[in-house]
Amino acid sequence: MNKKELQNALSQLENVLQKDMFNFNTKKNPLVHFIDKDSKAFREIHNRIESRWKRFQKKNSERILKKTYTTFLNNNFNEFFLYYLNQFFGLNTEQILKLKAKEKVSSRELLLEYNLFIKKIDVNNLQKYFKNSEDAQKGYIFHSYFLFFVVVSLSELLKEIIDEKFELTLEGAKLKEDLKKKTKYIDFLIIVKENRETFHGHYYKMALYFFFRQIKGIPKETLLKLEEGKNELFNFALEKYSLHKTRKRLVDLLYYFYKKCTLLKNISPMLDLINFVNSRVEDSKFSKLDIIKNEYLSNFDYPNGIKGKLEKVFTYLDQKSSTSSTFLANNLPSAVNQANLFLLYNKFYLGSGLEGLEASLLFFPSRFKKKLNNYNSNHENPINSNAIIDINNISNFFSLVSEKDQFNILFQKIFNKQVVDFNYDFFNSFLKSLNEKFLQLISGEEIILSEDGSERKEKFDFSFTMNHICRMIYVLIDKLFLKEDPSEASDNFIDPFGRYVGKNIALRILELELFQDMNFSDDLWPDFLISWNRNKINKKLKDFDVDINISEKHFYTNEQINQLFITYNFDFPSKQLCLEEWLIEDLIEPIHNFIIKIQTSLEDPRNKIEIYEQLGEYFTEGISDEDKIAHIKRLCQKFANFWNLID
Repeated sequence: MNKKELQNALSQLENVLQKDMFNFNTKKNPLVHFIDKDSKAFREIHNRIESRWKRFQKKNSERILKKTYTTFLNNNFNEFFLYYLNQFFGLNTEQILKLKAKEKVSSRELLLEYNLFIKKIDVNNLQKYFKNSEDAQKGYIFHSYFLFFVVVSLSELLKEIIDEKFELTLEGAKLKEDLKKKTKYIDFLIIVKENRETFHGHYYKMALYFFFRQIKGIPKETLLKLEEGKNELFNFALEKYSLHKTRKRLVDLLYYFYKKCTLLKNISPMLDLINFVNSRVEDSKFSKLDIIKNEYLSNFDYPNGIKGKLEKVFTYLDQKSSTSSTFLANNLPSAVNQANLFLLYNKFYLGSGLEGLEASLLFFPSRFKKKLNNYNSNHENPINSNAIIDINNISNFFSLVSEKDQFNILFQKIFNKQVVDFNYDFFNSFLKSLNEKFLQLISGEEIILSEDGSERKEKFDFSFTMNHICRMIYVLIDKLFLKEDPSEASDNFIDPFGRYVGKNIALRILELELFQDMNFSDDLWPDFLISWNRNKINKKLKDFDVDINISEKHFYTNEQINQLFITYNFDFPSKQLCLEEWLIEDLIEPIHNFIIKIQTSLEDPRNKIEIYEQLGEYFTEGISDEDKIAHIKRLCQKFANFWNLID
């Protein structure tokens, strides 16, 4: 093992992370180009890959049935990967890396699953970074960044040599432990897939059209030119619509989700796809469960008990994916959107009072009760039903704050965090509890089946369940969307001449494939693609001879983009709270403490002038800008009038 090479790579990665320069957009990530292309090692691996590729091309030219990049990489990638890790990262791959599975799914797709054994790596080197990064990077898992760093830099090298349209990406990484061998390892998935650059380009043009429509000052002529790009997308979707080919591609897509979710043991990457499909079934003339029971489960000779449990699992995911997507669809880039998202989940969880939290709103109400009881037994001012009402009233006041800067000051003072980071923590806690409940549901059903004593070929476990969920989604799509002509599928829907005309159905089918590139809600895709290509926006305006400066508020920050990738590709941070704990520690308790602080400082709790003064003192502490202070004090006047709602 070359410790110098490993130290150099890790130091560069740590430096990029500390400077907040890490970016999942490889065009903006400085790590992609960290390798010295003039070095002897680089020339050696470049020549090795190039000579193999030329040999493959020569043989391919003689074949009647041509082979693609997946065949080439299926035969050669592991060797390239091991050599690359050894030469540029100083890792003894024979000892630390194991190819667990390799599957050539189709001519377009190759899946490779690896195990990286941490304890066999220099403990004083790599593990030091793993440990330090937990605190320094807000709980982001350092090994996930490290693997992304390795895979994406190798991908750039391969794409430079192999002249076919493909992508190579890290699609999931989870830290696991072998208790028998007492060793930790990282289980990770690499996918080689078709480059959807043409489709992305058409979709980006449509997003650009709707984006520029909301920008004041864009000439009508410019919008008309951009609208042509939107129409091109529908034409492209109609050209690609094919009953036979779509079925094959759907199988590949759903197998990808099966592999990814199973590796992570997490349903989160597939939630928005499930909602995308199920919400459209609700627009049809059919019932989801009727299709599942009559056209899918009826094909199996399982006992009715197992079929009923699969229906139960599907119903859980149907309901929770809808809730999840409702929240995520509001996770848009601007500060106003982020504030509205905060208000949305506040209303959802606090609007029904303590009774709702302790009954059915949460995944684990008993966990919430226990956490709350522990808090109340150790604090003089308990969080009871009245306190939750007060906390909800304070949350409601935020909806009256119209100016972004004022909202941020109030929010930062109470929560000691920016709202965008607060919302990210909410999503992580929400998805953690959702997935834990899903796992508990599956294991609970397996216990019931085990106690029954009936002989079964398969356990009712995560893999078994995910296999059936993916197949159920396939059956729903096939039933509603797949015909010889997309216009024929329109008859399946209540609105066949509006939202579900042929060209829209063709586009919905094509959009399914985008979930492999963007696992999150399709409501975010336009803003995501605009932000991903933000450097092109000004160039596009110059091409149209339009002189307009577009505000940064319209774009996701690099950190927000990274957060979207982290949420759906990597394991939860080790210190991640579940939703029930997070609600108390991060949401309820800070507002409760704020209320207590103001209330105990008042001689007369009904004196609005005194309330105004105490609020002003609290929120302006540490601020020297006179204009900001004046704005905040005006806001505190409104707050003082609002304070009479506090018990």
